[in-house]
Amino acid sequence: MTVHEKAAYLKGLFDGLSMDKTSDNGKMFAALIDVVDGMVASIDALEQQTEAINDELDLLEEALEELDEDLDELDEDIEELTEMLDGDYEKLYGYGDDDEDELDEDVDIDWEDDEYYELACPTCGKKIVVEEETLAMGAMKCPTCGEDLEFDLSALEGDEDECECECGCGHDHHHEHGDGCDCGHEHK
Repeated sequence: MTVHEKAAYLKGLFDGLSMDKTSDNGKMFAALIDVVDGMVASIDALEQQTEAINDELDLLEEALEELDEDLDELDEDIEELTEMLDGDYEKLYGYGDDDEDELDEDVDIDWEDDEYYELACPTCGKKIVVEEETLAMGAMKCPTCGEDLEFDLSALEGDEDECECECGCGHDHHHEHGDGCDCGHEHK
């Protein structure tokens, strides 16, 4: 029996009693029946609110499951893209499991326009081919292991302070070559 049915049964019993409703006992039972009716109404309101909340929770749970599925798909997509990019990098710069020293013949790099340098990461040992512009920036991350790599280009540049004629050849013309050197400039 539900709360509604029980309240209706009590009200029916009270109405069926041959009790004077104006007497003290009659007034007390009438007040109790009114309290029970009020409690039933409150319980109905709470049940409706609970049902509405449960419906909203079900919708939120469905949305959360969809979001979780979307995140899983996004993770898979990111993983696939990462693998593709890693593979493209290895293909572009020619090192992989099969051949570490030769560039893939399908890769079209215009070697004539830019200067490229091959270096090895001190952490993972993988060979990396970088453009001169990258070296000029002074630092980069190893694409394989993520190690921070720093470049000191001072060894590639001549010591221009030694050449008094400022030709930039890096020679001390008075001590090394006497009258000059083979840099193509006439020295004093």
